[in-house]
Order: sequence, then C-alpha cells, then structure tokens
Amino acid sequence: MAPIEYTEKTRLSSRDAHHHRPFFIKNITIIARMCGFGVVILIWSAAVLCIHRYPDVPYLGWYLVASGLLITFFETVWIMDKCVCCARVGCCCTLWSVILWVDCWKKGVLYISLSIPMFLNGMRVYIGMICGFVLMFVAFLYIIKTFKHGIVYEVSETKVIHHETKKIITHEVATQTQPLNPFDEPDVPASTPSSPRSSHKSSISVEIPDDKGQLQ
Repeated sequence: MAPIEYTEKTRLSSRDAHHHRPFFIKNITIIARMCGFGVVILIWSAAVLCIHRYPDVPYLGWYLVASGLLITFFETVWIMDKCVCCARVGCCCTLWSVILWVDCWKKGVLYISLSIPMFLNGMRVYIGMICGFVLMFVAFLYIIKTFKHGIVYEVSETKVIHHETKKIITHEVATQTQPLNPFDEPDVPASTPSSPRSSHKSSISVEIPDDKGQLQ
C-alpha cells in the first residue's frame, strides 16, 4: 500500500492525530503536574527560608506561605477529584465543579498573577525571584496544556435522500343525461341504425378515446 501524503487540508483521525503529535504535547499533562509538585516544594522551602533568613522582608515569606497554600490546593485537586464518590448534584458539588474548571489556561493566568508580586521592589529577594520564574514556567505549561488536542473542528454532514414517486394518470369521464320527452326521438348518429322507440329505455352510445387516441 502506498504511503499517505498528509497536507494541510488532510483530515486526520483521532488515532492518526495522536501519533503525529510530538512527545512533549502528548505528555504535557504529566509534565505540568510534575512541575507543579516541584514548584510547591520550592515555594514552601523558600517561604521557610525567607522567614528565618530575611527578617527585614517579612512580607515575602508570608506571601510565599499564602501562595504555597493556594498552589498546593490547586495542584492536588485532581487527586481529590479521583476520591470523590458523590454525584454531581447539590450546592457543594457545583462549587467543586467551579474549582475543577480552574485548569489549563485559567490556572496559568492564576499562577502568573501570583508570581508578579515576587518581582516588586519591596519583596525582591533572589530566592523569591527564582520562585517567581519557576511559577511562570509552570503557568506556561498549563497554557500549552490547553492545546493538547489541537483545534477541534465540528464537521456536520447532510444526507439527501431522493424518493421517486410513480405518477398515476386517471381519466375521468363525466356524462350528463336529461329526461327524454316521450314524444321526442333521441339523437342517434348517422352511422348507427335507429333504435326502436321505447317509453322505458333509451340507448346512448358514448365514444371514449383510449390512451393512443383511437376510438373504442
């Protein structure tokens, strides 16, 4: 079998699209989660280090503690979701669905916003800046995770079924008879011999052409 030449307009099936994606894109979910756990460890270590070593910059240490709590929660939410056994009904489950909604590019935007204060003048410490750069890197990984399956196109097909109907031709012949006066004779064609007069019956011949136009 000749190999298939793929062009820009070639439609790929889900299996072909999976095999043609790069290794980094196919495993972006695992990579982003592993880096997320790494940044959690880094931020908690930096928070403890800043509180003890940099007492003149207390805000950075406690900010790293608050950021570490929030990032730890969002990095472990998928593990907690695997352990949830309740149905997706009720107010609490609706709130949980909103928490699960914060993923991919939305989590990336959240992490970028958390990293911005680490570069401000009052909190600029080298360990805090390292945490900020690493957090921004993880944020970009989650943004790339949004395009893991590429751009999804919706293709709709319309089937037109033709129905053939047979034409039925009907011939309608309408005849109208009038009561005859007993003293009048009926109109008889010249080629037909005259019928005997009868006070009870009268014979009427009607010529009906057939489909070929001949007289019957």
